[in-house]
Amino acid sequence: MLTKIDPSLTAIDAIEKAGLNWFVEPVELLAGHGASVPDHRAIFRTDTNKCLGVVGNNYKPIQNHTAFAFFDTIAERYGATYESAGHVKGGRKIFLQARLNKSFDAVRGGDPVECYITLVNSHDGSSSLNAFLTPIRLWCQNQLNNAIKNATTNVSLRHTATIEYRLRDALAVFNMATSSFDEFQKKAQYLAQKLVDKKMVEDFLDSIVPVTGSTRVQNQREKIVELFESGKGNFGRSAWHLYNGTTEWVDHFRTSDPDKALDSAMFGSGATLKGKAFEAALRI
Repeated sequence: MLTKIDPSLTAIDAIEKAGLNWFVEPVELLAGHGASVPDHRAIFRTDTNKCLGVVGNNYKPIQNHTAFAFFDTIAERYGATYESAGHVKGGRKIFLQARLNKSFDAVRGGDPVECYITLVNSHDGSSSLNAFLTPIRLWCQNQLNNAIKNATTNVSLRHTATIEYRLRDALAVFNMATSSFDEFQKKAQYLAQKLVDKKMVEDFLDSIVPVTGSTRVQNQREKIVELFESGKGNFGRSAWHLYNGTTEWVDHFRTSDPDKALDSAMFGSGATLKGKAFEAALRI
């Protein structure tokens, strides 16, 4: 579930606007026969009484209303604005996306890509509080890379209320985003200049969606080619169009379930697939 946010809001206000103003609580975990499980606890949403995950005893939950407050430092100092917030899997992960005042055109004539930072907090023990680079192509709102799994575009953050560490974390995130976005710009513009032929397209598809003989896979390959040729902002010419045909397919066509699509495209197999597509496009 994703909610658009008024750019004038603070992080806490954005959490409220997106309906994330609920709390989590660790509770005792019991086995099926009623015995206590001493080394683990369950994390429950207090508003729905739903279990979000099982964690170790040392796990300290970070509440939604405090998770991203440090980022207000970047908003104040560097003109970042909050654009959207939401959750996946019933609240197992919550996220807040902020746009930095930084962009580039991938091709002559205009193909704008803007610099976004995605802040993620998990309540199922699957990850720490993280911030990662998310370039977004404005033609189709594609989220363009698999940065959450790339150490150079991902910052793991401590949870602390002290001003010193809030400022340190904010500067670490800002520096990561700006340097990584500059590197992404170079690679994107390189892809935009690289013309592809039919054989290159086939080799690209074989590396990300290999032929298996199934109708489903063949349909996926054909859809990517269709989006490469005539997707939003695409003209079927360059490796950039080929890569964006894949990201458009992952973000908007791979599944019809909006929540599954969002989870996959940002954190799951769809994010991994977009990362593979980017590397495959660079290898052409």
